[in-house]
Amino acid sequence: MGLVFYFSLIFVFLFGLPCFLVLERFQLVRWWTAVITGIIVGVIATVIVRFPSYPLFWKLVSNAGTGALSAFVFWVIWSGHKTGSKIQVGED
Repeated sequence: MGLVFYFSLIFVFLFGLPCFLVLERFQLVRWWTAVITGIIVGVIATVIVRFPSYPLFWKLVSNAGTGALSAFVFWVIWSGHKTGSKIQVGED
């Protein structure tokens, strides 16, 4: 499980972070831009991992969905931080 985490961090830093910084620079970070970017990064990661052979269609769809969900969760956390709201788990 830990190896998968470190492997995915490579794609986050190579593709996800630069995309976020560009969107942030132009103030275009929205939930839907995060989802679209996540889909694109998921597909790029699948193509790179499967190179030189062609990726399977279900792998493209699966990783695109995973990228979209991950980017959306990132956006939820980032937008909550940006507005100053606090995410609380449980009750005191």
